[in-house]
Amino acid sequence: MNQPSSLALSQSRFFQSRLGILLLALVGLAIAAGIYLMRRQEPTAPISPTPATSPAAQALRRSKPMFGPPAPPWARTDPYGPPAPPEFMARATPAPATPVAGSPDAVTPGAVVVPPNPDAAVSAQAPAPAAVLPGQTPAPAAPIGSALSGEIPKSVDASVLFARERYEYIGGGRRDPFQSLLDGRFLTQSADGSLVDVGDIHLVGIMWGSSDKFALVEDSRGRGFVLRVGDPVVNGYISGISKSELQVVQNAFGESQSLSIRLQTKEGDKNATRN
Repeated sequence: MNQPSSLALSQSRFFQSRLGILLLALVGLAIAAGIYLMRRQEPTAPISPTPATSPAAQALRRSKPMFGPPAPPWARTDPYGPPAPPEFMARATPAPATPVAGSPDAVTPGAVVVPPNPDAAVSAQAPAPAAVLPGQTPAPAAPIGSALSGEIPKSVDASVLFARERYEYIGGGRRDPFQSLLDGRFLTQSADGSLVDVGDIHLVGIMWGSSDKFALVEDSRGRGFVLRVGDPVVNGYISGISKSELQVVQNAFGESQSLSIRLQTKEGDKNATRN
């Protein structure tokens, strides 16, 4: 059987005594008081600002505000301000309007307005005709409009009225993009479709004689054409006809190029033309 040591016995006796209980209570109260004081003495912002002593703070120190002169006495009591000075009122008063020639006069209420006679005004402004002596032919009267204005009417040339400004393209050596690429002998397809499209035909045969030679071609629709040297085609013309091919000159984007359409014969067939 294990026996308790002397240290354990002394501790148990200490905690069971009144002095031990009192010491434990005092330690607990001290801890609680310390926690309370720490919470109560939390750091707070200072009421008065801390004076700035650094060079940057001295440079950013605000200057005193500058105020203008005090307001006049009338501004403190009169909300509408003083009356306008006499010289300003004299300048602001409009001058009486002067009557303009041709403007309508003021009409009094109840008065009868008589419209003016235009013939009388024109006759008053027109010069009186000169006296005609016996044996002299009277001069023709001048038109009323020219007599009133004093100007002689001039005839205007029709070319001036219909003249248009001429525009010219300056491209620095480059081609004018507004001009057609196909000009001269190079023609596009006509309205009736009579021109032959070289890219849509095949050579059927070539007729060769002592005085004339021509080529027989057919398009994809089955239409046949007879072509001779110099005949126009779409974007080109026939430049030559030989015994076995057809030469064509075409314009592709402003540049001329030559192509040939050869006569395709079956194996065993011979050309009917003489060598």
